[in-house]
Amino acid sequence: MLRLHKICGGLSLALTLIAAPTAAPASLFVGISVNFGPPALPVYVQPAVPAPGLIWTPGYWAYGPYGYYWVPGAWVAPPQPGYLWTPGYWGFSSGAYVWNAGYWGLQVGYYGGINYGCGYFGNGYYGGRWNGNQFSYNRAYSNVNATTVNSVYVNRTVVVSNNVVNNYYANSSTLSRASYYGGAGGTHVAPTANQLAYMHGSHLGATPAQQENARVALSNRNYLAKVNGGRPTNVAFAAPLSADHRPPNFTPISATAGGSTYHAPKTNAPAYHAYHAPSTYRAPRTTYLAPKTSAPAYHAYHAPSTYHAPSTYHAPSTYHAPSTYHGQTQYHSQARYRSPGGGGSSQHASHGQNGDKQNH
Repeated sequence: MLRLHKICGGLSLALTLIAAPTAAPASLFVGISVNFGPPALPVYVQPAVPAPGLIWTPGYWAYGPYGYYWVPGAWVAPPQPGYLWTPGYWGFSSGAYVWNAGYWGLQVGYYGGINYGCGYFGNGYYGGRWNGNQFSYNRAYSNVNATTVNSVYVNRTVVVSNNVVNNYYANSSTLSRASYYGGAGGTHVAPTANQLAYMHGSHLGATPAQQENARVALSNRNYLAKVNGGRPTNVAFAAPLSADHRPPNFTPISATAGGSTYHAPKTNAPAYHAYHAPSTYRAPRTTYLAPKTSAPAYHAYHAPSTYHAPSTYHAPSTYHAPSTYHGQTQYHSQARYRSPGGGGSSQHASHGQNGDKQNH
């Protein structure tokens, strides 16, 4: 059964699943892959442990939107007594460099055979050990101030590449400074059977202090490899970085980090980069111009001006009936008929027979 580990440092990075290299542990790789390797590990002196019970977490090269950047080493409180830190590491596989998350557990697992120094010389951890709930520091490989920490011992037995490691320096000039496993220039230390088995055990991811340490490092322009040339300053601190504890040379990162916009190396294989949400969308500023065509332009409809009703309706002048009717001359019927007297012819008495008119 494969177990998914949290990304070391708590970075907001996209996830990709990459098959394990042949000689590397057969575990699930969780992180990002890049088509060019990280710089060599810098040489530095470990700060003295500031208080009992803290575990050293070595610095490492992480990858962000502007390329590789340094995350400084620091003394960190473990999530619970008895736990040790297994550093994360870069491993070369199928033409890409893949980040493998670090984790907390009851023993130190495989971390690519990389010599991080300060007790992490490629296999296990020699900077100290747990005695019940108390952590004892090996003064041969841990910088301990005897006035603040009194649970100490000395055991100088580590041999790396036929060289006896005799101090707590991260990487001396006689030891490998390779920052990744496999490929040209990388380490080639295969995991042991015990380390392979432990990979599938129960682990805890980076603590909040470790996550904050990585976030502050990500925002510091001077930790970018393209700015410092792979040789960062202020590479380790007694306490993890935070909003209130930044490196002395802290400079906020900008969109033109290093003075120019970052361009990934040109290669045939596309690099996988961490996903970043796009910036706030801004609509194009160009003023829209309607296309010019022979067809008449369409104009916005304008309602006619305010409607004015016709003038007040005036009815026709008061009706005047015709003047008193004057008819024709009154018709007078014939006079009553009288029979002719004495047998003579009848006579009609008539007015108006001759056209005379009688006016009334």
